[in-house]
Amino acid sequence: MIIAGKDGVYIDLHVHPNARQTGLRGIYGERLKITVTATPESGRANEATVVLIAELLDVPRGTVSLVGGATGRRKRVHVDGIDADEARELIAAALTGPGRS
Repeated sequence: MIIAGKDGVYIDLHVHPNARQTGLRGIYGERLKITVTATPESGRANEATVVLIAELLDVPRGTVSLVGGATGRRKRVHVDGIDADEARELIAAALTGPGRS
């Protein structure tokens, strides 16, 4: 689900658009499951996905890019400038941290 790359990490996601809340919901198979309130029309859900990943990893939005799955629920993003261990720690903390629904 989090794969080390040359200049950052790749993260495999399962995205549910049109949700009541935006957030990290857990693990879905081999992917992180996230929900976004945005609709899938005109790339809104893709943009919301990128913004959420940037927030979860505390990186600038410009370092996160959608590299696969633009039209489906199964997506892959690339995050520049972060290593896999740090990304895993931040995601684990988000999955278990306070305020988790």
